[in-house]
Amino acid sequence: MHHPILSKFFARALQALRCALSLGALCGLLAAAGPAHAATASAASAASADAGPLVSAAWLQRHRAQPGLHIVDASPPPQHRQQHITGAVPADFMTLGAADLPSARVQQRLRDWGVNEGDVIVIVDAGGTWQAARLFWDLVHHGLPAAGLRLLDGGMAAWVAAGGEVTQAA
Repeated sequence: MHHPILSKFFARALQALRCALSLGALCGLLAAAGPAHAATASAASAASADAGPLVSAAWLQRHRAQPGLHIVDASPPPQHRQQHITGAVPADFMTLGAADLPSARVQQRLRDWGVNEGDVIVIVDAGGTWQAARLFWDLVHHGLPAAGLRLLDGGMAAWVAAGGEVTQAA
């Protein structure tokens, strides 16, 4: 069933995501031209150079143990507590929308998780929701380059279907 408000929302979300990806690609090209780029490249970003913004469950299974790769669960906290990818951290500070938070708080939280310049963040949600795309946009809004962000295609549903390991542990 076609719902005009949801259609408009998803069209705008897709437009914002395309804009963020284009900006991230431009920033990546500019950074690649400078000498500092080579010094900040991590193993995770080098290994994920072949991946676009959408990664499959199989890709995540192959790369998830790499240094510099972080999994962030954009699902609501009750869903995260019920089931999440082992090692995923909850994006609990995003529940009211990161755009409402000061960038310093978002940056501190990322540092607390061990995220460094050049690392790759894979964002997960239940699958078929807007939460991962929203978190992607929020992180770009707070200064993370889109080139270092990935979305798990199909979310947790795809991860579980592929036999990926899940847990309820904190």
